[in-house]
Amino acid sequence: MKGRYKTLLLTYVWLGPLIVIIDQITKWAAYLNRVNVNIIPNFFDLQYTRNTGAAWSILEDYPWVLAII
Repeated sequence: MKGRYKTLLLTYVWLGPLIVIIDQITKWAAYLNRVNVNIIPNFFDLQYTRNTGAAWSILEDYPWVLAII
């Protein structure tokens, strides 16, 4: 059983950083291109959107409140 846990742990050790790297690359590419990319027609697309507030643009017009929080 010990070897199985070690294999599982090693899988997650490289899988976590890989997901973060892919996430950052897609954000960087979206920022540079700023165009919509249609992955699956009429179902799934990527588009660049800027959020100046917190989650779901909460407190968008009140940056000083976000700074205090």
